[in-house]
Amino acid sequence: MNSIGVDRRLDDAGDLDMTSAGAAMVDDVAQAARIRFRFTEGEWYLDTSAGIPYWAVVWGRKAPNLDHVRAVFLDALRLCPGVDSVQRMDVSLDPSTRLLTVVWAASAGGDIGGFEVGVP
Repeated sequence: MNSIGVDRRLDDAGDLDMTSAGAAMVDDVAQAARIRFRFTEGEWYLDTSAGIPYWAVVWGRKAPNLDHVRAVFLDALRLCPGVDSVQRMDVSLDPSTRLLTVVWAASAGGDIGGFEVGVP
């Protein structure tokens, strides 16, 4: 039996979006980046080195180096299948709420797309 994989849209909370628009096929690159950015290093027991090293570069530091944090996210985005180039990568950290915000734009197949993701 052959099965065809279908991408599903995740809402802002990371849950499966079951609206009619969410059940349709979505932009593969944006979906892959959103998942990759929310995948914490050490989270997967089969490869604890996979994922974004949040504790090493962000949360485990009193004053994180935002240039280093930006480089980590830039590398993760460039590794997403389909990303041709990255046009924008902005990283900010609100020290009072410890909310890390990443805003990016990348080209994939000639189209430019992106989103903002907050990581509490």
